[in-house]
Amino acid sequence: MKAAVIYCSKSGNTKKIAQAIAEVLETEAKSVEEKIELRECDLICVGTGVHGFKPERGMTNFLKGLERLEGKKGAVVETYSSIPSGFLNTMESILREKDVDVIGKWSYKGKFLVVNRGRPNKKDPEDARAFAKTLKSKLAKGK
Repeated sequence: MKAAVIYCSKSGNTKKIAQAIAEVLETEAKSVEEKIELRECDLICVGTGVHGFKPERGMTNFLKGLERLEGKKGAVVETYSSIPSGFLNTMESILREKDVDVIGKWSYKGKFLVVNRGRPNKKDPEDARAFAKTLKSKLAKGK
């Protein structure tokens, strides 16, 4: 199984979580600004932070710019500070428009200014790894 973990992270929270996910999926987490080849990937996991109750513009532009990726599996991750924004569904919809079958969604509470100080904490990357293990298991079962 070959995976791509792609993130957009202004504060660094989402990058840390993406790196934990990538570790389990045996790949390197990459920024949306890097050149990323997705044709050879079985799983495409994307993650971004919430800013103004929207995904970061870089991630939205990245997703909308993707070519059709028939037969690929996908996962979406959001980092938020106060309440989940619900844009996991938005990212899922964009991936589905690109013919990606989304098999996992996960929200993570991150730090923003004085909100959620100490995040990510020691448990947060472990939760991200557990999410990645779930994705890996679903792929192994062909879901």
